[in-house]
Amino acid sequence: ALDEPSLRPYAATHLAQLGVEDAPPPTQADTHWLILDMLTISAGLGRPEFVSSLDDIGNVPNLVNLLDVIWKVPHPHLEELLEAIGKAHPDRQVGKAAKRALFKARSSHN
Repeated sequence: ALDEPSLRPYAATHLAQLGVEDAPPPTQADTHWLILDMLTISAGLGRPEFVSSLDDIGNVPNLVNLLDVIWKVPHPHLEELLEAIGKAHPDRQVGKAAKRALFKARSSHN
């Protein structure tokens, strides 16, 4: 599972929790993948739940900082999540950061 990009974050996290020797520790990219997976699930639950899950990440500056780096993660739902954040989040600063991140993500794929 460590060699499969979509499973690695879960495997690395679980192995670390179990205290398995020589297991690779979860990376920042693993954490970002898990956040994107969580947001993918909450986006399907409806707008209030989606915005609530964004608020669970932290305050506006924390969320903006996350958006400034998360666009690099090769997650299959990244672009649709960034678009949804830009539309759903009530704070303009977060909306702008999500749109910037979406632009960067799309530009990096071309």
